[in-house]
Amino acid sequence: MAGSSLSGFGTVEHHLHGKRRAALSPLFASRAIANAKEIIHEQVEILSSAFQSKSASQEVAELRSVFVAFTSDTVHQYAMGVSTDLQRNEQSARKWWLTLQAVSKMTPTAKQFPLLLSLGQKVPLGLIRVLKPEMAGLLEIHEDMFARAKMHVAAEKESNSGTLADEKKLGAPLFRYMRSSPLPPHEKGLHRLAQEAFSVVVAGGETTAKMLELGTFYILDNPLVLKRFKDKLSKVMPDVSKIPTSKALEEVPYIVAVVKEILRISAMVTSRLPLMAEEELRYGDWVIPRKTPVGMTPHDVLLHPGVFPAPEKFDPDRWIGHPHLDRYFVPFGKGTRMCQGMRVALAELYLALATIFRRFDLELYDTTKARDVDYVGDGFLGAHHPDSVGVRVRVLSIRT
Repeated sequence: MAGSSLSGFGTVEHHLHGKRRAALSPLFASRAIANAKEIIHEQVEILSSAFQSKSASQEVAELRSVFVAFTSDTVHQYAMGVSTDLQRNEQSARKWWLTLQAVSKMTPTAKQFPLLLSLGQKVPLGLIRVLKPEMAGLLEIHEDMFARAKMHVAAEKESNSGTLADEKKLGAPLFRYMRSSPLPPHEKGLHRLAQEAFSVVVAGGETTAKMLELGTFYILDNPLVLKRFKDKLSKVMPDVSKIPTSKALEEVPYIVAVVKEILRISAMVTSRLPLMAEEELRYGDWVIPRKTPVGMTPHDVLLHPGVFPAPEKFDPDRWIGHPHLDRYFVPFGKGTRMCQGMRVALAELYLALATIFRRFDLELYDTTKARDVDYVGDGFLGAHHPDSVGVRVRVLSIRT
């Protein structure tokens, strides 16, 4: 992924992937996420303030940059112990979104010619800023993660010797878990730390932001769903000033159904996810030789009419009373390669959507499904029409 072959996400070999994934398991455990409630709530409050300011100024909110700022700040704060403060800087948030779009456009070519990624990382950053400025942000993140890894290891040595003056230098939970894991020393080096951090903060920001953007569209585009959703939120969140826990929201079946339907219909991963088995496989009458790439595309499963009737219809009720559909619920993948940050993403989804729709009345502004929501290409995640400016909304009023 974007030059991170040493990360768990970029690891091909099955057993090595399992070891690398296990090292980060404590970071994404339910208890760790529950303990990080204040981090997520703080970022949700900043997000809410952004919508409130749009209400006061009557400006249109461009949800792509608004939500990518929220999710990027949240995952940075959660995994690295420091926020990027994109929510407080609209220009930086927009710049980062443009970088993510450049990566998306590059992905199909990079998949066929992976050497390009390695070569690209060897080009001086100053030259990249001149030749391809929108890609510079990606290399800056690579450099920043390496610098943070280097600082963490140095601070760790100071701490072990009793000379560390600032404990905040050891504030990156991701690095702490990796360095204290049973992984061998060569798996805890600077490049491994940096690439794992890069993979987490980039993937964790873009994907959840896209879910929030498309989810907001589908809720606003379906008045009956919007009304029921708001009614349920009013009961679980009677005081608009107090953000509930994600657990409280997950105890309301209709709220859960709305979130699951957002994840299904957005069907973001449009690329095949290939795996290679070490042993020969049998599927019906077929014999698949060992190490043959076998993949599935989550997008095709989530929008399959044989599984989900009228798959293009946004219908949260399809999830109520039909537990058998969970077998086909694959927005985060399945098995040992399932998205490790799923619980963090879900917490962000529940809390952000609940807070925004409980506190504000919104309406879509100059947004069309064909241009701004539907996919017309594959950049690992679904790509929208080139003319799309994303889902945009106006804040009509502040709810009490």
